[in-house]
Amino acid sequence: MFASGQIPREADGTIITGDVKDQTTQVMENLSAVLEESGSSLDNVVKSTVFLTDTDDFGDFNEVYSEYMSEPYPSRSAFIVASLARTEIDVEVEVIAKID
Repeated sequence: MFASGQIPREADGTIITGDVKDQTTQVMENLSAVLEESGSSLDNVVKSTVFLTDTDDFGDFNEVYSEYMSEPYPSRSAFIVASLARTEIDVEVEVIAKID
């Protein structure tokens, strides 16, 4: 299952801005919901791609990310980008997961 990039948007469309930890929590919750809807889960993620707008946010991002992912951790690529499609956000994550 290829899940497109998820941003920190709540179900009602509200964008979470500010703290990258809060943004990452919403992104991971969104990914979890998308994966569960397709018959998968975060435990089945084999590859993730992370986009951050600030190198200094990587530690905070990783702290939250590691709360949602379990060993053996999926392979991951991380990119620092000038901006994302929604300029007020700082993180986007896309994943590839197995479907049971």
